[in-house]
Amino acid sequence: MAGRGTGKRQSLHLALVDSNSETRHIQLVTAVETLLREQARPQPVLNALENFVEDVKRWPDSEDSEKELKKRITEILKNDKEESINRAGSEQVAAMLAGEYFDKSAGAFFKHAYDLRSRLVHRERLGTVGQPLTKSAQCNRNCCDSS
Repeated sequence: MAGRGTGKRQSLHLALVDSNSETRHIQLVTAVETLLREQARPQPVLNALENFVEDVKRWPDSEDSEKELKKRITEILKNDKEESINRAGSEQVAAMLAGEYFDKSAGAFFKHAYDLRSRLVHRERLGTVGQPLTKSAQCNRNCCDSS
């Protein structure tokens, strides 16, 4: 157990010393992500997903393309049984922290930070030379350029 905490602290430390604010943001949100508990969706949602899986199994699949489609949709539905990191993190952070962060509740700020992290990871440009930064990119710079 002691080894797990050490890795999380090391991730947080590495995030804090990175000189690039975008990389630092990605690392900080990822470090927070490692602290979150895995969370299943509520039982009624799980039941509905399972019903959808059963419905898809009854679809015709006489052609290969139909078989592939059924397989893919079934995989998507089964993968959706675990709550998203964005929602689980927002709920857990809101339960632990009070106050506002950049005029947002703790849960809303987590969602904002996680959305920004996702956009950075998936290479959405947040501002280029000569163009004004989006509000999210400005928040990222304000949050992460405190060093």
